[in-house]
Amino acid sequence: MRNISEIASELAYRMGTQRKKWFDIYLQLITHMNKGRSKIENPTLNGTTEYIIKSFQLVHILSFIHMQRYSEDIGEFTRILCDQVCSSYYEYCAPYIDRYTKLKQEHRGEKFEEQFLIFAADIALSIVGSPAGMMLAPAVDATVFDFYTRNLILAAHAFENNETANKLLTGIKKLHGVE
Repeated sequence: MRNISEIASELAYRMGTQRKKWFDIYLQLITHMNKGRSKIENPTLNGTTEYIIKSFQLVHILSFIHMQRYSEDIGEFTRILCDQVCSSYYEYCAPYIDRYTKLKQEHRGEKFEEQFLIFAADIALSIVGSPAGMMLAPAVDATVFDFYTRNLILAAHAFENNETANKLLTGIKKLHGVE
């Protein structure tokens, strides 16, 4: 069996790949919806935009890992994964980790998906670089649930829980009308 450092390293790598894929799709949607009305100030995955996305991923993946009881020492696993994902930029991610942790706690049940709209708005604001991004967020909010679920799938695979990963994947396929 692999140790938690190996699992965290693999998961951090896969999170980075997923982050880049999702950002590219999100940027394309924002650019298309914007239609040249506002200048896109930050069209690359770096700085604040990257800290926001990393933080969202960490909050939801670590919560999922804890809920699934994948790690006997969730505190140590959290430390290792945060080090792998944020490296020397943790101080820049920390405020967003706090924000999304609080939103996750406040938005349960019927309000669960509201946190996705807030995350979508944070990203749109960061990319556009002005309040005009707020108008674009609802149009691309649908991609966030997909991103969220794909990150949970990464965690399930990292801990070799293919049954859960397949159930989550089936849910995404149904959402998109693919059987």
